[in-house]
Amino acid sequence: MDTKKLFGEIRTELYQKYGARITKKSNNPRFWGFLANLLRIVSFGKNTDFMLRTTTLGKVVAFGTERNIEDPSIDEVLTLVHEGVHLRQFHQYGFWMVFLYLFCPLPIFLAYYRYKFELDAFVAEYRFAEKSGLLLDPNDIISYLSGPSYFWAWPKKWVRKDVDRFLG
Repeated sequence: MDTKKLFGEIRTELYQKYGARITKKSNNPRFWGFLANLLRIVSFGKNTDFMLRTTTLGKVVAFGTERNIEDPSIDEVLTLVHEGVHLRQFHQYGFWMVFLYLFCPLPIFLAYYRYKFELDAFVAEYRFAEKSGLLLDPNDIISYLSGPSYFWAWPKKWVRKDVDRFLG
């Protein structure tokens, strides 16, 4: 599988559909570092890997500092598929997506829209991996959505039920 070509095709598609700009957090360390510190504070010190993870804000997809978007692996391709879902969601809901993602109904523990937006993206990533002959562990999705990476968006038991339903 030519991951560089595949990444480029998806990147081009996302640019054409949504005007997406793909970059790295290391290209703007002051802005992303500020957000990392803010997230560390509001997560009570638990969200410590923000600079390593990929984040979509509006039309900007910023890959983590250790990601290689010049010579991408399948991990970067899968991440771009995931973030492409967020670009579609932002295109569909506009800045309402940001409000819903961050605050509805609560910022942590019962963040229904954050949970739904992320679950949609993880399901798309999982399906793309499946079509590519890869096997992802659904338990990783469950851990992410019920843990500090997404501010304990939804109770683990409920996440497991939905993941089982969507991924069979």
